[in-house]
Amino acid sequence: MADNLLISQAECDAICRQVLQKYASKVEDILRRRIESEIEGVTTGSGGPWYPDGSPYKKRRVLSGGVKHKFAGDNTLLVSSTASSAPSIISGSAMTGWGEYLSFHEAGNWGFMSHIGFARPAVTSAQRDADALLPQMEAEARKMIMAKISV
Repeated sequence: MADNLLISQAECDAICRQVLQKYASKVEDILRRRIESEIEGVTTGSGGPWYPDGSPYKKRRVLSGGVKHKFAGDNTLLVSSTASSAPSIISGSAMTGWGEYLSFHEAGNWGFMSHIGFARPAVTSAQRDADALLPQMEAEARKMIMAKISV
C-alpha cells in the first residue's frame, strides 16, 4: 500500500503548469498557422492606392512572427501575437498591447475601413483547435499526479 496518498494543491498546480508549458509551443504553432491562413494569407481590397500619397497597401505579415505565450496566474496559458500595427496615417496611434492588433483583425470592425473590413476569426479557430488538445493534456497531468501519489 502506498505511504503517500495525498498530494498538495501546490504540487498539483506545479504539474499542471509543467504540462501547460510543454504544450505552449504546440498552441503557438496552432495560432501561427491560423494567422497565416486566415489573416496574412487573405488578400483584401483591389490593390489600388490606399494611402493619401497614392502608394498601395502592402501587408507587413508581422502577426504570425509575433506569436508568444505567457502565463496569467499559476495555470492560465495565454497565447497571442505581440506584433503591433504600423503607425496610423490618420490621427491615431499604433496598436501595441498584448494581442491588441490581433484582436483588431478578429473583430472585423475597422472604423473608416468598415466597408471593406471583415472578421478574420484566427483566434476563435485557434482556440477550437487548441481545445482539442485538452483531453491529451488532462490525461498527461492525471498520469503525473497518480505517479506522485502512488509512490
